[in-house]
Amino acid sequence: MMQNFSSPISRSVQSIAHSDKQDVCALNGSIVDLEDLIHELRQPLSTIETLAYHLEMTCADLTRGARLRQIREMIAQASVILDRARVPGAN
Repeated sequence: MMQNFSSPISRSVQSIAHSDKQDVCALNGSIVDLEDLIHELRQPLSTIETLAYHLEMTCADLTRGARLRQIREMIAQASVILDRARVPGAN
């Protein structure tokens, strides 16, 4: 069961999605292109999702399996947020 998060953070991400491609985000004191940031966030999320799936498929403990499914659902939600943050006109 995925939760609907309509937080100020997700609204901020949505407003960034409507920004021009040249907009940048500050991250740890450096300037990062939004398109690059989205790409860099997807890689570790994909790895975490793959590991959680593998653990879920090999886990006999129902409680742990449910927690792993919850992790995968949260990753799917983060992916949706990243999709919404895509810069118009970007690949």
